[in-house]
Amino acid sequence: MTKYVVVGGNVAGVTAAKRVRDLDPGSQVALYTEEPYPYYYRPRLWEYIAGQIQPEDTYYRPVEWYAQQGIDLHLASRVEQFDPASKTLGLQNGETVSYDRLLIATGGRCFIPPVEGADLPGVFDLRTLDDAKGIVARAEQVKEAVLIGGGLLGLETAKALSDRGLRVTVVEFFPHLLPRQLDAPGSEVLATHLNQLGMTLLTGEVTQSIEAQGDDLLVSLKSGKQLKAGLVIFSTGIRSEVSIWQSGGVETNRGIVVNEYLETNLADVFAAGDDAEYQGMIYGIIPAALEQAEHAAANMVHTRSSRYNGTLLSTRLKIAGMKFDALGDSTLEGEDVTVLRLSQPAAGRYERIAIRGGAIVGAIVLGDSRRVQPLKRLIAAGVNVSYVQDQLFDKNFDLKSLIQ
Repeated sequence: MTKYVVVGGNVAGVTAAKRVRDLDPGSQVALYTEEPYPYYYRPRLWEYIAGQIQPEDTYYRPVEWYAQQGIDLHLASRVEQFDPASKTLGLQNGETVSYDRLLIATGGRCFIPPVEGADLPGVFDLRTLDDAKGIVARAEQVKEAVLIGGGLLGLETAKALSDRGLRVTVVEFFPHLLPRQLDAPGSEVLATHLNQLGMTLLTGEVTQSIEAQGDDLLVSLKSGKQLKAGLVIFSTGIRSEVSIWQSGGVETNRGIVVNEYLETNLADVFAAGDDAEYQGMIYGIIPAALEQAEHAAANMVHTRSSRYNGTLLSTRLKIAGMKFDALGDSTLEGEDVTVLRLSQPAAGRYERIAIRGGAIVGAIVLGDSRRVQPLKRLIAAGVNVSYVQDQLFDKNFDLKSLIQ
């Protein structure tokens, strides 16, 4: 009987564990996670922070489901040692676990920049359900919050706190919001919408320090501005969790380096999700974690049976009814790139299409999601649109007509 061990109770870990059981019903599948909770939807943490749902509502499945699926779930079980020579893992409680094939799905941890005072009470990051619980407890006692980071997580969290009635200021280092997914003109449309909701947005600002002033916190920016708040949250990106695996000889760069079969450089050791780096890319998005988990599970059961070719970048955000999608190389620029834009700020609508070599390679759709699926299919298929590019924003032109 083959023993499969998955480390990481996130979307990649749980998806892979379930898939392995489906492909090899007679096997032994064990899932270890350092969190005390079964897998929960991180995107729903903002609903909990906003006071719309309870913590248990974020769970993917109840604990009993894992046993029903034949998955041996171990909560609050942190892996601290890794010995690939003996194919064993050492847990924090002293237990030793053996494996025949191992999937590393430990995801990432929040990156906190070197800011003085980042460890003060009332300062949080947001990665886990326990983080969210701490933020909710603090939010019930204060009236103002500062979010450091204007990316996806920062804006979702800012909106959730605003829904609770807090006055929220977002501080972003880059010149505009969502710098990885949105260009400057599109960011202006989004910023206008967020300002109308009562949020204060400060871009191009560097957080210098955080000081305690009684029960409050004082956030000082490099520009000289100072912000008073009862709650400060860092949302400044994630870093892959690789330290334990490095000590056992796993090849790493920014993440754990994997090939097209999600194999690491070590025999019978695979990786998927936010800790996996494929062709220099750490995707950090749920669609990639799902795809990688499916391929990794297949290859763990049937060697090199399923080839992973990367994931089309696709990000979706919704803030107070405004839908935002970033597809492919959404902000691509260059001499060989043609950029088409449609901007209607008053209507809360913005669209950007990047064309290279005659094909759409990236798109931004803000405020109207009806064109997202056909654009996604056109990007994936590499369809030549050069002969109709002047018509792509025509309201009477059907994008679906270009898809064979």
